[in-house]
Amino acid sequence: MRRSALLSAASVLAFTVTFAPARPGVAATSTATDAVDVTLGEYAFIISGTLKTGGTIRYRNIGREAHMAGMARLKPGKTLEQMKKAIAANDEKAMGLVADEVSLPGVLLTPGNSVDITVPTLTAGNYALICFLPAEPNGPPHFMKGMVGQLTVEASKAKAPSNDATYNVTPGKALVGPNTLKAGRHSLAINVGGGAEELELLLLSAPKGVGVAAIKKQVDELFAGADKGVYPKGSGEKMAKLIVFAAHDFRKDRKVSFGVDLKPGSYIMAAVDTDIDTLPNPLLEQLAIKVT
Repeated sequence: MRRSALLSAASVLAFTVTFAPARPGVAATSTATDAVDVTLGEYAFIISGTLKTGGTIRYRNIGREAHMAGMARLKPGKTLEQMKKAIAANDEKAMGLVADEVSLPGVLLTPGNSVDITVPTLTAGNYALICFLPAEPNGPPHFMKGMVGQLTVEASKAKAPSNDATYNVTPGKALVGPNTLKAGRHSLAINVGGGAEELELLLLSAPKGVGVAAIKKQVDELFAGADKGVYPKGSGEKMAKLIVFAAHDFRKDRKVSFGVDLKPGSYIMAAVDTDIDTLPNPLLEQLAIKVT
């Protein structure tokens, strides 16, 4: 699972799996809903039920550490237990035989924050949810502590959410959309242009007009020892003051919705590139938003 671009200094276990053609979906049942709750904490996913195709995942981090939901679609006949064994062994080949990597609606979520993610192209199937972040201050990855879960998506179609603001993402350009919003609950539609497949969406808290580059510098300093598997104690709570959420790259998704509760203050919506550390100017795709 690819790490969030802004958190590229973090010691997140990475693996690559091969995408496979679409397959027949999970049969519809009477229990699936348009939205499910996925609660993240130390160290487990709590998943409220079965989701309809294209439905909304309502993520909430109730823990004191940052958590992520990396997603992988289990291949027919493969099980979550097989995926757990492959991950624990850090066996990339075995992971690729068990599941296909999925980007959105994967997410990194900081303590106390929540976000709803709706991806219309999310197909029916069984998905492994995996947190690869290391435990604070120098513990093993969260999945080694049991933070692996399964989300089932069935073939019946979910009702699309009603969006109240729309933002357009184009590589190399600032985001286009409302730069002022009222405090409260919002459902934000993101329209993605061609060539933006590698961009990842982030919502950042920007006190006193702090920009993306400054926030990245603070995160890099916070995780200076992350390459050695060290997350300083309390780093998740510190990160929560900077990052609301980071959603994995768009890939082929051309329209995605994000539901967020916004308090009064200054924010930055950014669609940064996964190569943020190597590109000459990877921070163009952003927009300052004032919430009153």
